[in-house]
Formats: sequence, structure tokens, C-alpha cells
Amino acid sequence: MSSLWQSVKAAIGPAPQRKQVASLAVEDSSGPANAPLPLGMRLGAPPSGAIVAINGLPGDARLTSGKRVANEWRVPASEISAVSVIPPHGFAGQMVAMAELRDSNGAVLVVGSSRLSWKPAVTVAPQPSAAVTAVPPARSVVASPPPQTDAVRNLDPKEISGLVKRGQDLLTSGDVSAARLLLLRAAEGGDARAALLVARTYDPTVLKQLGASGPLADLAQARNWYQKAKEWGDPEAQRQLDTLMPTR
Repeated sequence: MSSLWQSVKAAIGPAPQRKQVASLAVEDSSGPANAPLPLGMRLGAPPSGAIVAINGLPGDARLTSGKRVANEWRVPASEISAVSVIPPHGFAGQMVAMAELRDSNGAVLVVGSSRLSWKPAVTVAPQPSAAVTAVPPARSVVASPPPQTDAVRNLDPKEISGLVKRGQDLLTSGDVSAARLLLLRAAEGGDARAALLVARTYDPTVLKQLGASGPLADLAQARNWYQKAKEWGDPEAQRQLDTLMPTR
């Protein structure tokens, strides 16, 4: 009778819940030389305290989150979807980022890889001058110019927020070039705070305070991005414009 009752209880009791299994989805990405590219990795049901170990990147490539330990990068699982790869300056070619999701004990749960491709910078050959007709001098071309259009891309607000935060951290640490790349990408989404921070990467006064003055400073670009930040609603932008050194 007891065994029969146990069978009945098992039949009418709640079904046991299926244990969620961790997963890793990857997506390849490509872009121009010197531009940071999304790592292209998203996790499903990672356990608490898990990390993603990234291998296969050259030593002078960097991630926008996590830290390098020996020959690999280790990124908290909660941050992996917002990570971008900053290539070595002038790099053109492919990298294969190999990932291992590891639990808090270091056991490998799932593996995957994404392919990242950087295209060489396009150089424009000078146009030959006409033999008789006088032509105005060509405008000089600055390598890797920041975007000057007012076109706004549709970017996920969480992606913008992550880019702005990492850009601020890099700017505070004095890595102005890397900060500018991330903030320019966030500013493409029409974010006023990102535009203000982009302006600061060009502002001679701010750069001097960071100990990074010199070729990075550009008064015209600083004014242009402060103006965008003002138009997009940042209340601090006008004060920065007022204190910006006048054009000589």
C-alpha cells in the first residue's frame, strides 16, 4: 500500500524543472582600420561568477572590458555582450577570437569563436592638374577623420551607455585615443553626453589637464562637438563653449 501511495504522489506532483544549460552565441564583424569592432558574443544562462576567457588576439590588441592575464583576456560573463576589440594602430586583416565560458571553479562549460576583419584605410590619389585651366588647391585630408555629418544611427541605448562608460574610464586613465574611438561610436547614436566627451578629447584645456596635449588637440573639432552636445540637450555644453579658447 505504501509503495502504491508513493507512485500516486509522484504521478500528481509537480514536474521537476529542467536545468538551464549555458550557451554561447557568436557573430562575426568587420570594419575599417583603427575602428573598434564588437566582439560579437552573447551568453545564455551563465552561472553566477562565470567568466569568458578570450584567446587568439595579438598582444597589442585590447578589449574595452576585462583584464589580460598571461596570454588571455578574462571578461566577467555579465559584460561580454558589450565588449569591443581595439586593434593595433594601422592593423588590416583578420583575427579569430576564441572564447571559453568558465564557471567560478574554472571548469569550461562551452566554447566558441568569432572572426573580426579590418579593411585597409582607403587612400585617395591626387587628381592631376589641368595644363591650362587653373584649379583651386585641394583640401588636405586628415587620416581617420571623425564623422562630421548630423546623421544619427539607431544604436541600442544599453550599447550607448556601455560605450560612454568605458570611454569615460579610458579618458580618465589618460588613454585619449582609445576613448575617442568608443565615444565617437556612441555619439553616432545622437547621445548628447557622448558628444560632450568627444569634444573633451579635442579640447586643449582638458587634454592639458590629462597630460595628453599636443597633436591630439583640435580647437575646431572641440567647438564642433560641444555645439552638437548643446543641440542634443547637454546643459554643460554651452559653458564649455563659453570657456573654450577663441579661434585665432
